[in-house]
Amino acid sequence: MVTQKPVSVNWQTLFILIPIIDLWAAYRVEKLGLYILLIIALAVVGFIVGFVEGFLFFGMSDFFSWIVVLVGVIISIILIRSWSTEWNEKFGKSDDDDNPSGVKYKLD
Repeated sequence: MVTQKPVSVNWQTLFILIPIIDLWAAYRVEKLGLYILLIIALAVVGFIVGFVEGFLFFGMSDFFSWIVVLVGVIISIILIRSWSTEWNEKFGKSDDDDNPSGVKYKLD
């Protein structure tokens, strides 16, 4: 079971860039299943792109394969940041709860 506490969005982003630790980052916000599906989908797309690229260019270019890797990293970062933000909102307390009018009072 995941510890029910807020996570650091910046640390979560850093964890995405480190293999195996990225799975732990997704686990911490209870999105491991979705993250594994994303990895599988990107692996399939990468395999298809690599196969087509190898067939068309006779294995001379890996440009499109690197594009798939870069897009995968960007998507992973965007998702883990949004998932971490959503996770933290479950534990946050909005200012509107304390003061519905939005006026801040100074206490002496």
